[in-house]
Amino acid sequence: MKKKIVVLLVIGVVLFALFGRNMFGSKESVIYETAVIERRDIASYVTAIGTVSAVTTVEVGTQVSGTIKEIYVDYNSAVKKGR
Repeated sequence: MKKKIVVLLVIGVVLFALFGRNMFGSKESVIYETAVIERRDIASYVTAIGTVSAVTTVEVGTQVSGTIKEIYVDYNSAVKKGR
């Protein structure tokens, strides 16, 4: 009998700790902040740390032997077939 009373008291204390705080605790009011609707541009920024490397790397060379007289592109320039 004494054991049942102790168990019921422990359960009551736990329930009061869980639910009593909400019933008797301070009530904080919710504050809503409003703003005027306006149209703006969306900006997106990407940052990265580390070494930047190409997804695809292609070795460009000549199919004929001999000395190259002139090169009409700069280092890392984009080249296309026929130009």
